[in-house]
Amino acid sequence: MEAPKTEAHAKARKDWQDRLEAKAENVLKRQSARASRSPQQQINLLDKRLGKGKGAQRERARLQVMLDTPKFASKAEERRNKRQKKGKKNVKKEKDSSSSTPFE
Repeated sequence: MEAPKTEAHAKARKDWQDRLEAKAENVLKRQSARASRSPQQQINLLDKRLGKGKGAQRERARLQVMLDTPKFASKAEERRNKRQKKGKKNVKKEKDSSSSTPFE
């Protein structure tokens, strides 16, 4: 990449990079929030945001299939539990590794 020609260019580039980072953080927060909701909770949220049965018809249909088919519901629950457990394991590993020094 070319170096910025003026301070204004440098500031604009930094602002742009900051916005990209903020967007990426927001995406991760939304994805993790969505992954933690069950199909019924997601339908309830859609009802609250858009109105009972209005909008997001394909999403509602997909969620309803998940609710009506026990196989889908149980697999979704298993994935959600795995993600939550995996997240907890990663936190434990970080705590364990931070307490020890590399010279021990």
